[in-house]
Amino acid sequence: MASALLVFGFAFNPYDEAVLSLLRLGGRRLQSVLLIDINPKMERARAVWPHVTIASSKPPPSGNTAISDWLKRIKAPS
Repeated sequence: MASALLVFGFAFNPYDEAVLSLLRLGGRRLQSVLLIDINPKMERARAVWPHVTIASSKPPPSGNTAISDWLKRIKAPS
């Protein structure tokens, strides 16, 4: 199971019930999620993963620094 997840442009719409259920179940061991979106739905993501650290970034190229920083944090030894 993954401990980190990168999500591109997903709106977490309530009508996407099957996908949201899959994300919830698959996220049991998640520690960190990065949402890459022009308008990230942070509250919707927090409803799916209430105990996970969730960050957001603009898409590249403007989000390159935030994405790179997140990648460094998830790769850092604990």
